[in-house]
Amino acid sequence: MTSARVHLRTVAIGVLAAILLSACGGDDDGSSDGDAASTTTSAAAGTDDAAVPAGPAMSTAAEALEALLAAEQAGDHAASYALLSSDGRRDYPNVDEWARDRQQLAPITAFEVRPEDDEGVVEALVEHEPGLDPFVGLSVGRELQRWEAVEEDGRWLLDADPEIEPMFPPDEDAIGVAQAWIDAATACDEGALAALEGVAQLFGNGTVRAELCDSGASLQAVDVDEVRSGPASSELVTQYSGDALVWARSVAIEGAPAPMEVILAPIGDDWRVIGVLTG
Repeated sequence: MTSARVHLRTVAIGVLAAILLSACGGDDDGSSDGDAASTTTSAAAGTDDAAVPAGPAMSTAAEALEALLAAEQAGDHAASYALLSSDGRRDYPNVDEWARDRQQLAPITAFEVRPEDDEGVVEALVEHEPGLDPFVGLSVGRELQRWEAVEEDGRWLLDADPEIEPMFPPDEDAIGVAQAWIDAATACDEGALAALEGVAQLFGNGTVRAELCDSGASLQAVDVDEVRSGPASSELVTQYSGDALVWARSVAIEGAPAPMEVILAPIGDDWRVIGVLTG
């Protein structure tokens, strides 16, 4: 009995060894199935976004930016990522990181790439749906984007994170809007006030409208300036972050019993009243 068991065990071991040798056997070219499996796994891993090939060859930086912004407008972040330079891909090692960053920006509604003036820099006027939201903040209607461009392997590609210059209405226009708001409040013209305001509830002194209504006050909007950082503007900063000190404007009002400022935001091509500070 013992001899028979040993013999069967020996046969079983031999069969198992043959199966393993067959599975690992080389092909005619000397490569093994194990090597092929390893290569397949590596290829799958190699499809990580860092290995996404560059986009179609563009003969100018302007063409590259045209293609990138068109892809962004269509929400195709993979296509826009393919137009990034090697430096841009170092900043964003994969498509997902690039897409997450781009999705935080206001959607592009239109754009116009400008003729190239400086070698290595290309500009575009980019448009968005303007608005002011307590969660998103200010969405400018238009901005000038300056992209660094580089020629790599015979094609033009773009660095990530362009320099962005918001296009605000002229500061002087804020004086006229503030004056129109003062006049509408004094005349109790709710329709005109609603058209001149950019938020549902003004921050700051919320009683000014009621106090001006039928008051016969003669107030004059006289000067415009940036909003100063401090206790008076803390509510504005809390609501819209410190960015509000960049885009908001303050118009001084003369003739009031106490110092008064009308605070405005650039929404699209116009200034809109978002608050009143007194005292």
